[in-house]
Amino acid sequence: MRIISKITFLLYFIIFSSAILLGIAIDEEKKKGVVTYVDGQVKRKAVDREDWQNAPVNTEVVSGDKVRTYRKSRAELDIAKLDIIRLAPRTIIDILKLYEETKEKKIKTAIHIEEGELWAAVHEVDMETEFDISAPIAAAAITGTVLRMHVNDDTTTQL
Repeated sequence: MRIISKITFLLYFIIFSSAILLGIAIDEEKKKGVVTYVDGQVKRKAVDREDWQNAPVNTEVVSGDKVRTYRKSRAELDIAKLDIIRLAPRTIIDILKLYEETKEKKIKTAIHIEEGELWAAVHEVDMETEFDISAPIAAAAITGTVLRMHVNDDTTTQL
């Protein structure tokens, strides 16, 4: 009888631990994006690196990363399996925050387009979620919509 209770306890412990680890893995998955389409030359610069690395399909992107496309190149990012970001040729974006929790307990995503053109399809967010796209002289808070933003060489911006 004592062995059965130990085995039962061990099984509950394993199930509970697995549920916690699965919850952490799912939570971390929500904070990632992935490159889902590449046409031409696309590169990613991680926050802790000085150089740009090739970003083929299935490359993960996280907060602090930069992604760029070159001439005659395009890319698409799937952000947390919720939102789609497309980069036109000669575009650089900085993923400032990717579904990070703020002091106010809101979940915030912030993407800055340094140059080029970006198209985004953003799911409808609730009051506890913020999704911002900014450029050198413009910014937009996005929810449940599709938008296109273009930053010219002189930093003028079209939304």
